[in-house]
Amino acid sequence: MAGDLLDCPSADELAAFVAGELDTADGGPLNAHVDGCDECRRVVSALAGEQQEEVAASTRGVIGDRLGRFTLMRRLGEGAMGEVFAAHDPELDREVAIKLLRISSERLRREARAMARLNHPNVVTVYELGTDGRRAFCAMELVDGKTLRGWLVTPRAWREVLEVAVAAGRGLQAAHAAGLVHRDVKPENVLIARDGRTLVTDFGLAKLAQDETARA
Repeated sequence: MAGDLLDCPSADELAAFVAGELDTADGGPLNAHVDGCDECRRVVSALAGEQQEEVAASTRGVIGDRLGRFTLMRRLGEGAMGEVFAAHDPELDREVAIKLLRISSERLRREARAMARLNHPNVVTVYELGTDGRRAFCAMELVDGKTLRGWLVTPRAWREVLEVAVAAGRGLQAAHAAGLVHRDVKPENVLIARDGRTLVTDFGLAKLAQDETARA
């Protein structure tokens, strides 16, 4: 149903609501009003879209950027979490993968810290989670290979496919034993390295990032 426009909150109040700046006492009644007011829902939806565009624009990476000690070298792609770059770590003189996270939240940080504590041959290693201004990033093992979807484009013997499935299952089992639930298992999140290793990546981060965006 449509709300009474005379009782609708101001544009500033709705903007603060979208930005998550209201405490429970103020945000609770406003949330109830928005749920029942078509006009306010449209305004909130538009404000949330603008906010997401601003965050996305401010978090985009550029070749040569420094994020902490890492230097972005080349762009590898873009996913639900954000852009992915190959980067150089001068301290250990190695290449790593850097994922620029569109949404920075304590939940994402907790998830990445939990992943960093997991050490298993079938799970992509997370090295570090950091921030640089408004940009949050995750530094992890750079895997030279293909996603499972890309790997399956070439016809494979059933034994090869079974070996990959078993290896991915071992990685998931290790994660579950450590209290981590993937939440987003799909071919794009299973990597086949050139050396034959199978590694599971993006434990919950992609799904979690989408959840955070939906709340904005």
